[in-house]
Amino acid sequence: MNSRLSIDATVAAVLAIFALAGCGNGAADAPKTVPVTGTVTLAGAPLANATIQFTPTDATKMNPCSGITNAQGKYELVQSVNKGAVPGPYKVTIEYYAKPDGTAAVLEDGIDIEQLKKQGLVQQALPAKYSDLEQTELKADVSDKRDQKIDFSLTKE
Repeated sequence: MNSRLSIDATVAAVLAIFALAGCGNGAADAPKTVPVTGTVTLAGAPLANATIQFTPTDATKMNPCSGITNAQGKYELVQSVNKGAVPGPYKVTIEYYAKPDGTAAVLEDGIDIEQLKKQGLVQQALPAKYSDLEQTELKADVSDKRDQKIDFSLTKE
C-alpha cells in the first residue's frame, strides 16, 4: 500500500514539474520584445476602439502583435504573452468597425466579427489601404531601442 502511495506521489510530482516548466511555448522561450506604443488618428481626431496589428514581413521569424486603441487613440502592442514587439520590419493594418448607422461598434472579446459582418451588423469603416493586409500602405520598423512610439495619421480617403 505504501509503495502505491509513493508511486502516485512520484507521478504527481513529475506531472507538476512538467506543468510548471511548460512545453517550450512559455514566456521564457518567447523572443525578446521591446515596448511599442503610439496614437492612431483619423482626419486629425483620435480613433478609439480600433484594432492595430503589426504583421512581420518575414512571418517565419516572428509572430504578429496587436493592440486596441483607447478613447484618446492610444495603443500598446502585445505579442503572445509579452508586451511589445520583436524588433524587425512589419506591415501594419488598422481595423475599425462601425454599425450601419455609422457609430462605432465596440467589440467584446470572443465576438465573431465575421459573423457580425455577414449579418450586416458591422462593417469595416476604414479603406483597404489601412485595413487589408494585402493592400495596406502602412509599415513600421521596430528597432531594438526601448519604449518606441509609432503614430499613425489616417485620412478618410
